[in-house]
Amino acid sequence: MPSAEPVIVSPIVLPEKSAFLPSLLGRLQTSLNYELDAKLPCHEVTDAVEAAFTAYGIEFENSRFYRACIQVGVAVGDKMYPHHPVAVKVYTAIYSALAAIIDDQTNTMREDVEEFHQRFFANLPQKNPFLALFAATLHQTQEHYDPIIARFILLSSLHYINISLLETRTEYRGMPAKQGGERWAYYFRDKEGICEAYAYFCFPKATCPDISVFLQAIPEMCIPINYINDLFSFYKEEAAGEDTNYIHQRAKYHQKTVADVMQEMTDETIACHERVLLILQGHDGYLDAWLGYVAGFITFHKSCSRYRLKEIGQGC
Repeated sequence: MPSAEPVIVSPIVLPEKSAFLPSLLGRLQTSLNYELDAKLPCHEVTDAVEAAFTAYGIEFENSRFYRACIQVGVAVGDKMYPHHPVAVKVYTAIYSALAAIIDDQTNTMREDVEEFHQRFFANLPQKNPFLALFAATLHQTQEHYDPIIARFILLSSLHYINISLLETRTEYRGMPAKQGGERWAYYFRDKEGICEAYAYFCFPKATCPDISVFLQAIPEMCIPINYINDLFSFYKEEAAGEDTNYIHQRAKYHQKTVADVMQEMTDETIACHERVLLILQGHDGYLDAWLGYVAGFITFHKSCSRYRLKEIGQGC
């Protein structure tokens, strides 16, 4: 999931072990048939997200962080789902803005987040406005998606809340990588990235009513959704000295170099994308939804200054 965390702006030199990164990202974009989406953001979506925040008493005007989260949400709703009705764009924009806030602030509002699931299922008021708006947004999911699909989205979202809480636990933070635990790194990444929800977001019932067309594509879509973010985020994370991300964890568990892991992830992303195209072929509206997502997702990373991709010739 795209993040709105603060940017570290100190200049860096690309480490020798990361010198392959520009060519790797270039190969990925070529293989995914990426074309720049330079469309301006939709003010209608921005206005609707800001109105929702205001309605729940969230004061965002003077908060650089909250405004950044809203911008992330609008980019998701408008650029990654370009063919969706405006109401669905607004839904995904609000969802994504709040997910970014929850990701950053779970530790500071931990007690409230701990009660989220119980209060959600009991239909009780949440204990802070961010969680209240997130709960209300989840309750609206069935307005835009088939009931079965809406429940898949809900489950993915609840997993995300739970994994955000797990990250605050001291037992998790001190957990060593054990031999035999190789699958844990992706299990965690899969829940943390909310990839299943974002995959299902591609297919609202208004434009993609036949769930049999896309269900088999969902597992294949989830890997590119996670890996595109990981690969395009790697440069700025290396600059920050971060070594707890999925790429480093996978390298540690499998005793491989970071470069080898990233090459594997690129190959897996391309292969999964090709299988999605195969599954959706002959259904242009469904296929366009996926292609629009991929193009918008890459454009988001390339155009956002926090990823610093211009420094390695991959920004726009």
